[in-house]
Amino acid sequence: MKGTYIGESFGGKEYVVKDDIETIEFFREQWLRYELEEISLTQLVKTFLSNQHLWGKDLNKFSALVAELCYHLEIMLRKQ
Repeated sequence: MKGTYIGESFGGKEYVVKDDIETIEFFREQWLRYELEEISLTQLVKTFLSNQHLWGKDLNKFSALVAELCYHLEIMLRKQ
């Protein structure tokens, strides 16, 4: 997601998301599906990367990208 840094909040950075509502809703809905355990982290990443509206092509053909994103997201999610 694109964001604009607006300052500190509770020790963390706070961002304002600037994107079209369709894109914001896409990410929100997919994260919700993951949080409800309807899809795995790998499925979440693959769904994000397959969105040709966002990227202009299906990025799942780069299998190393899927693996790297899953690895780093797992680390970030554990720190929450």
